[in-house]
Amino acid sequence: MNDDDTSLWVQARGLFAQGLTVRQIAHRLDLPIITVTKRAKNEDWPEPPPPDWQAIRNVWEGGQSVRMLAKQFKISENRIRKRQIKEDWQRGLARGVEALRLSVRTLEETMKQTDPGDTTAIARLAAALSMAAGRLRDAEKQITEKAQAEVEKESGFGPEGEEETLREQMMAMLLRLSETESPET
Repeated sequence: MNDDDTSLWVQARGLFAQGLTVRQIAHRLDLPIITVTKRAKNEDWPEPPPPDWQAIRNVWEGGQSVRMLAKQFKISENRIRKRQIKEDWQRGLARGVEALRLSVRTLEETMKQTDPGDTTAIARLAAALSMAAGRLRDAEKQITEKAQAEVEKESGFGPEGEEETLREQMMAMLLRLSETESPET
């Protein structure tokens, strides 16, 4: 390796300007990391612009995988995952489910505090609770079906075999959930 190979260092500097890390450049050009680090520091290579976290989050919430985001935005998967945890990113459907769960809990608490003699209020709360629980059940079913489809797509399994057992377990869990959240009639 020749430290003075100008075309190699022009290429390295270009990769750095594109947002690749020193480690990625060293790996791609088969250079020692320390050599690239020293060269970048000595030549005062311009830092790449910081990632556009809002754009990354929007694309992730749209359903893009972390691996694809890392490739698209040229940052590490680990860095994206750390940001997800730090900022508690949630995809659209998950946010909706959390809102529905809160709605069900609020209605349950309100129903407990309502005067038992106020049949009109209890009937209205029961109807609202029933509808909210139904929407929650539908949203959770949609998440389950989407997760199942992803598992089937990734694993190559069809609806038979191990997947059928998993499906039965999930459906049993959803039934138990719906029974515990439905108001007594």
